[in-house]
Amino acid sequence: MLGIELHSYLQRIEQFAGGSAEERLLAFLAEFPKALSHDTLWAEIQLPFSFGVLAQWLGVSPSYLCRLLKKAQRNGLIRRRSRCLWLREAIPVRAVR
Repeated sequence: MLGIELHSYLQRIEQFAGGSAEERLLAFLAEFPKALSHDTLWAEIQLPFSFGVLAQWLGVSPSYLCRLLKKAQRNGLIRRRSRCLWLREAIPVRAVR
């Protein structure tokens, strides 16, 4: 079951292949199922895979993915700790520039 879900997410990433790495990342995060946290502005997601796997899917190095996540965090779009991310309820795909 998890393999089917991951394949589905990979297909969604491929839909945005023409965009920048930032756009692909934000599009992926916006599509990921979210569980509401106690704070109504943020939704929590648990990645069932490593950031290294996500970097591979996005076609970037793990260090570049880390920089993209830090930039999104500075812009107030995400919060993160380990494999847990908190996302703003609505992430515009072109929000990080």
